[in-house]
Amino acid sequence: MRPGLDRGRITKDQYKGPALKRIRKHTCSEPQGRRLAGRFATLIIALIACVTGIPALAEEPRAAHVTTGIRAGDGIIEVFGDFIQPAYDQGGTFSFVNPRFSITDGDENEFNLGAGVRHKLHDRDVILGANAYVDSRNSPNGNRFSQLGAGLEFLSRWVDARVNFYDPLTDDRKIAESMTRDIDTAVMTDVDKSTKTDVSTTTDVSTVPTRGGTLTNTTTTTTTIKTTTTKTTTATTTTTTDRYFERFEAALRGYDAEIGVKLPLAETAPEVRVFVGHYDFESRYGEDIEGAKGRLEVRAGPYLTFDAEVFENDKLNDTDFFVGARLQVPFEGSNPFSGLGQLFKQREARPFVDRMYTDMVMRDVHVQLEESGNREDKSRFQQSSETDTVVDTSTTSETSSNSTTTTTFQPDPDEEECEDCNPRFLQSARGPGLIGAINTVITR
Repeated sequence: MRPGLDRGRITKDQYKGPALKRIRKHTCSEPQGRRLAGRFATLIIALIACVTGIPALAEEPRAAHVTTGIRAGDGIIEVFGDFIQPAYDQGGTFSFVNPRFSITDGDENEFNLGAGVRHKLHDRDVILGANAYVDSRNSPNGNRFSQLGAGLEFLSRWVDARVNFYDPLTDDRKIAESMTRDIDTAVMTDVDKSTKTDVSTTTDVSTVPTRGGTLTNTTTTTTTIKTTTTKTTTATTTTTTDRYFERFEAALRGYDAEIGVKLPLAETAPEVRVFVGHYDFESRYGEDIEGAKGRLEVRAGPYLTFDAEVFENDKLNDTDFFVGARLQVPFEGSNPFSGLGQLFKQREARPFVDRMYTDMVMRDVHVQLEESGNREDKSRFQQSSETDTVVDTSTTSETSSNSTTTTTFQPDPDEEECEDCNPRFLQSARGPGLIGAINTVITR
């Protein structure tokens, strides 16, 4: 017993020291973290105060218990070690420190550090318990996640019940990123046509002297040139879009609960308990992970226990079942393994009160993780455009002409009229039909 302390009673003046001052300092600070983090931290501080501040009050300190075990699921093998280190044991109240570690064949490891208090009701086979933990898990992606956990337990001779809560402390962690590049090409064509018409006229005059006058031929030629210019503008726009995507993993907030009964077997038979329960974890990226679960526990001897656990789906642990065995060894005396010789020997049922000191805290020791799909980082979105313009010009021409010839006769006043050369003479002598035919021929 610590000097200066009466057994079973601690005065205010006696319970002082640096450790208590540190506890008070942390208790007065404002809680940090998420919604439940403050409550969990308060519970941890209270339990640690019991564990660290009153360890010498036990009249006869209990032996520590070490549990090692193995369990296997669908493609998963896990080995673990669990330690129950007594801290306080008096008046039916037992407090303890509970470190634990586990390693899987997938390069994952987990460490849990907690403290718990159990109290046996007077003259009744009922144990009430509370616990708080800090859990840390190294994920397959190399990220470390931490969470706070708190739990309540009800243990009795025939019925057990537990409920546990988990609240993550670590933010999402990036596990991968990728980039996509989309190249879109748009072609726009604009056609512009313009027409220009040029008209030119030429006149050709020729004279033919004849007897009695001059025969004049006048030829007028009109030339039309129609020029069409086609301008084709082709604009090719290339748009490059870069998008960046990231994948994350995160720890999940949630709870689980179970209730079970002990099967009414003979006193010398193994202690068999059957449990049913429920788990519910809030998804960060999709649907919540929830479902029913069941557990079978067979205590085959003083130190050996077999168990099996099934889940409604494999979303929680990547397997929908676990089967395993665990070996519990008390560390007492000079040889902590002296009790192993009784491992497979039958004995009478263990005293109920032993459960307060030896039963493992049954909780989900894993920091449950979830991976996201690809999520776009819109802050890194990039888009660029480049336009290439090509102008093509073509010209076509269309030419048409029209000619008109007019023949006139200018008589010579000094000459006598000639019947053979003067048209007017010919017209008067032979009639209008002949001269009309001559003019027509000449005009053509």
